[in-house]
Amino acid sequence: MKAVFRVTGAVALSLLLIFGSSLAAYAWSAQDPVQGNDPSMGAYSLFKIGESDDDAVIANFSNGVSQTVGTVGGFQVNGTFTFESGEPKTFQWEVISDHVVDYVFVKGGTLGYLISIENFPDVQGNQSGGYLYTYSGGAQSSSPGTFLTALPQSASNYHGISHVTFYFRDKPDPDPDPEPDPDGELIIEKVVILNGYDGELPTFEFEVYSTDESYYEVYSLVGAGETAPIVLDPSLTYIVKEIVDVDSPFQPAAETPVEYEVIFGDEDGYSFKAVFTNAYIPPQVDPEPDPDPIIPEPDPEVIPAIEEALILIDEEEVPLGPAFVPVDSSLPPESEPEDNFELILLDEDVPLGDALPLTGHVAPLGFYGIGAMLSAIGVYLKKKSKI
Repeated sequence: MKAVFRVTGAVALSLLLIFGSSLAAYAWSAQDPVQGNDPSMGAYSLFKIGESDDDAVIANFSNGVSQTVGTVGGFQVNGTFTFESGEPKTFQWEVISDHVVDYVFVKGGTLGYLISIENFPDVQGNQSGGYLYTYSGGAQSSSPGTFLTALPQSASNYHGISHVTFYFRDKPDPDPDPEPDPDGELIIEKVVILNGYDGELPTFEFEVYSTDESYYEVYSLVGAGETAPIVLDPSLTYIVKEIVDVDSPFQPAAETPVEYEVIFGDEDGYSFKAVFTNAYIPPQVDPEPDPDPIIPEPDPEVIPAIEEALILIDEEEVPLGPAFVPVDSSLPPESEPEDNFELILLDEDVPLGDALPLTGHVAPLGFYGIGAMLSAIGVYLKKKSKI
C-alpha cells in the first residue's frame, strides 16, 4: 500500500531554510513525500533509472556528467547525477524525444525525518519512500539550475537516490494556429428625403479612415442606396463620415448622424452599417415686386365737357414801356449832393387807388377747366404710349 503525503507550508519552509536557494529554484508544481515504492499515477508509460534490472543503471553515470539513456517507447532523456561519498544525491534531467513528463518519482530513504518535523498519521518512521515531483501540464526538463533529491535524512543531508522513475506520455501535437478573426465588413447606406423633388439625385461622398492613420479611402453613392461591403482589418478602429457639400440642396437631415466610429467584434458579426440621411431643401423664392399703380382712364363723357369749357383768348399786343435814352457822356455829370446833405422822408400814408390792378378780363373758372383738361389729356396720352 503506497501513500502520498502533501508537504505543508511549514515543511516546505523548513526545507528551504535547510537546503538553501536550490530548492526555491525547483520548477515542479508539487513535491510530495510518498510511502513505499513507485505510486500508481494512471495510464502513463514508465521509464526507470536505478539498479541493474531497471531500464537504465545509476551506476553507469559519472559524477556531474550528462548521459543520454532511454529505450521504452522511444523515450530518451539526458540525466545528470551528482555523487557524494559514492552515493547519488541530486539529479537533473531533460527529455530529448517527442515526449512530455508529468511526474518524476525519486526513491530513497525513509520518512523518519519528515515525521519528526510534521506528523503523518499511520506512518511509521522506518517506512521507506521517496519524493513525487509533479509538473502540471507536462514538462520536458527539470529547468536549468534545479535539482531533484530523495528524502532528507537530517537537517543538512539527503538520503541517497535508489532509483528515478519517469511518468511520460507522447508530446501532443502543437495547437493549430487559431483561426484569424474574420474580415470586418462596413456598409454605407444613404437615405434621401425628397420633399417633393423629382429631378436627378446628386452623388454623395464619404471618407473612411483608421484612427491609426494607416487607412484612408473615399467612397461615393449616386442617390439613395448602399455600397457593397467594404472589407477592413477588424483589429483597427475606423471613422466613417459624410463629405457634406454646403452648396447642395441636399443637406443632412436634422438629428441624424454625419459620422460613425466603427469597431468590429463578435457581437455584431464583424459587420457594421453606417446610415446617413439627407433631405431636399427647396430654394427660397424672392417675393414678386409691387405691380405698377393702375391709373384709371378718364371718363369719355368728361372730355367733351372739358373741351367745351375751354375759352380761347385772343392775342393782344403787349404795351411797350418808355423808350431807352442813352446817356451822353460829353455832358457834365450832375452834381452830387454834398456830404452834409440830409434826406428827410416824411411819414405819410400811401394813397390807395379805387381798386386793385386787374391782371386780365377773363373769369378764373375758365383757367380751372383748362388745367383739368390738360391733366386728363396727359394721363390719357401716357396710358396710350404704354399700349
